[in-house]
Amino acid sequence: MHGNDNRALPVVREDDLSRVNTAFFTVNGFVGVMARYVNASNHYYVVLYRDKAALRKRVNGVPSTIKEVPYTITLGAPYRLRLEAFGSSLRFYVNDTLMAEGQDDTLPTGRYGLITFNAADDFDNFRVIRPKPLRADLSPNRMAESSAPT
Repeated sequence: MHGNDNRALPVVREDDLSRVNTAFFTVNGFVGVMARYVNASNHYYVVLYRDKAALRKRVNGVPSTIKEVPYTITLGAPYRLRLEAFGSSLRFYVNDTLMAEGQDDTLPTGRYGLITFNAADDFDNFRVIRPKPLRADLSPNRMAESSAPT
């Protein structure tokens, strides 16, 4: 994706994490990952700017910052971005280091995707992962059955 491309990938999830490897090639724009993308006017996103990293949301077309931290990027260097959305909890990682977390329940579902603005970028290894739920059927009888020798 290059330029002002704000397309989302068609992956529908509720509680997931998404991650992507990226190499950043701009000084005036941003690159990032979106979560719970409903449309161009409603989604969460995490982005790297030249001098900061931000966890943001856009609701009814109005962008707002949930959390922002200083972060200096090196043009052309690889970065691994990860956005986790579990219930109302949102977490943003760069290179597996937690950068920001926040709470917001405005957008409970949607798609995941990549986002750029005034930036050229090379995205690689985009993945959306749905963690396996804990086994709900752990009654004493089922536990005994599963641990019995065969």
